[in-house]
Amino acid sequence: MMFLVPKSVKFTKNHVRSKTLKKFKKITTYALGDVFLTTAESGFVSSKQLESVRTLLRRKLKKQAKILFKLTPDTPLTKKPSETRMGKGKGDVSYWVSAVHPGQKILEIKGYKLNSAKQALVAIKKKFRMKTFITLKSLRWTL
Repeated sequence: MMFLVPKSVKFTKNHVRSKTLKKFKKITTYALGDVFLTTAESGFVSSKQLESVRTLLRRKLKKQAKILFKLTPDTPLTKKPSETRMGKGKGDVSYWVSAVHPGQKILEIKGYKLNSAKQALVAIKKKFRMKTFITLKSLRWTL
């Protein structure tokens, strides 16, 4: 299993996580896809979540659709080992996340039947910790 990790970063450990969730301008233009998964809340999406979504979509859509991920995990989160004493520096990087804002698109699906793509996105919504909704060009479903 290969998770999304940046090739190189200037600093391997970040300071405060809350600064990554700044105000976000809502983007109303759509790129290439027909069906979108959009967030309703702010939060973090880990690289493991994106990888599980990718494998689930590949099983459901059988490599016939084009899937465009709009997120890249670029923020490292650290964790100290359990049962270690206080001090002695910051912990090692445990996983990578991407900050998500309300109204931001997570992924797009292009070139597949709309009903099947919608069913696949309904199954994917359970993988994320935040509330999401499905958008079809101009329509909006809250499934």
